[in-house]
Amino acid sequence: MHDSNSEFHSESAFTFHALPLSPNAVRLDSRTQIPREDKTVEQDCYRILADATYDWESWLTSDGVVRWVNPAVQRFTGWTVPECLALKDYPLPLVHVEDRGQVAALLSAGMLGAAGNDVEFRVVHRLGGLLNVAASWQPVEIAGYPAGLRLSIRDISMRKSAESALRGSESLYRSIVAGAWEGIWLLDVEGRTEFVNQRMAELLGSTPEQLQGACLQEFLDGPIRGELRGERSRVELRNRRGEVIHVFLSAAPRRTVEGGFGGFVLMALEEASGGRVESGGSSGTAAGRLADLSRVAAQVAHEINNPLASVRNALRLLQEDALSGSERREFHRLIDGEIERIGRLVRRMLDLGSADAGTSAALGSVEDFEVHTELQSLVKLLEPTAEVHGVTLRLAPVTAADRLRLTLALDEFRQILFNILTNAIEASANGGEVLVSVTELPGGSVQLKIRDSGPGIPESAQARLFEPFFTTRTQSERNGSSVRGMGLAICRSLADRLGLVIDYSTAEGRGTEFRIEIPSNRRNT
Repeated sequence: MHDSNSEFHSESAFTFHALPLSPNAVRLDSRTQIPREDKTVEQDCYRILADATYDWESWLTSDGVVRWVNPAVQRFTGWTVPECLALKDYPLPLVHVEDRGQVAALLSAGMLGAAGNDVEFRVVHRLGGLLNVAASWQPVEIAGYPAGLRLSIRDISMRKSAESALRGSESLYRSIVAGAWEGIWLLDVEGRTEFVNQRMAELLGSTPEQLQGACLQEFLDGPIRGELRGERSRVELRNRRGEVIHVFLSAAPRRTVEGGFGGFVLMALEEASGGRVESGGSSGTAAGRLADLSRVAAQVAHEINNPLASVRNALRLLQEDALSGSERREFHRLIDGEIERIGRLVRRMLDLGSADAGTSAALGSVEDFEVHTELQSLVKLLEPTAEVHGVTLRLAPVTAADRLRLTLALDEFRQILFNILTNAIEASANGGEVLVSVTELPGGSVQLKIRDSGPGIPESAQARLFEPFFTTRTQSERNGSSVRGMGLAICRSLADRLGLVIDYSTAEGRGTEFRIEIPSNRRNT
């Protein structure tokens, strides 16, 4: 060991203190002699269980002496197992100096019998790099003897990077909203204000801070009628200065991180003096372009929730200790892809607001991909959502010969699949199943089928199924689950631009099957 590390052997301020056990107990520490017949138990248990474990595993005795470390320590820190076994106050010399006090206190508590989980800190690699890790520990026994502490440390650097990138995307999105010319107003499920941008605060005659918690009804002379139906409506608001203002108001439901109904986002455009904004807007005037942008903003607000939900599901799955290294790397890849998708959505909104972009967003990059692999990724991401609804999400198996490759704008294609799969899960009853399958049609086109086990779509609703803001859910269902009314409208719009065909069949009481047909010229053979 190098001289620079000689301080590791000196007396450290971070020592472990354990209370003495009862007189009748046998404490196992670095000096205790384990009976010969129990030595085999010690060796078999710890070597078999943890030598090949992906995470960094350690066993410390009740007086804080390290007895065993698995080889993963070298991947985490650059230190070998023999070097770690020789360290005084292991593992503190490997912990960042600013975090040693916290880790020492937690491990001392563990020596007294307390367990812990997912405590984050930093370790220093031998070559100077820093690694974000999370530790779990629990007291252990061998052959009935208290045997100290098992310490398990896992690498969370990718998770921390994903969380940081997600916060950056959210910050960028909020900065766009805060500076928008249109008034943007977020309401909770009871109609109270959670956020207004500067323009909305000006319309309401107050400041954003003073409007926190204010109720929508305060600014309406009469009862709420059709203001929250989604379509743009001309509404009279009375602001806090007592002035009556005329605005064109549109609304979209908000989705919580857990997938439930979280209130509304309202977009308000002040009616120009002596002017009029038609329902469809007019891209030839500033007022018309802003009116069109309100509907686009509703679409973006809806779309951005889907990758956020995917990231949340992947992060939750990454907390599972049973995941293999390849599974963790796959979830890291998915998180990175979803964060990039959020960035593209935000950039698309910026393009829509520019003077030259009009109201038509460009498609994402065209990619060559294997359709079954993409479906497997989406199914994996949506499995936690399906579990919450008591639904089984299943992908029909295919042989290697049946695997098909496509060339499409992958981001938009995934958005279509995500929306339809989410709708199918939410439509299915508890204990039901959603089945996803891929088939090749005569002529070379490809058809994706998503079949749910729900009640089917009422005949009265079928003509409006793809209309923006239209939903078949009742008010009581909206209060307990996600409510959109934009998902299928977005799917139809994206499918038209990609050259795909979306169709469905439904039977009351027997579920619904959505079909996405990809023409043969999108095949990559």
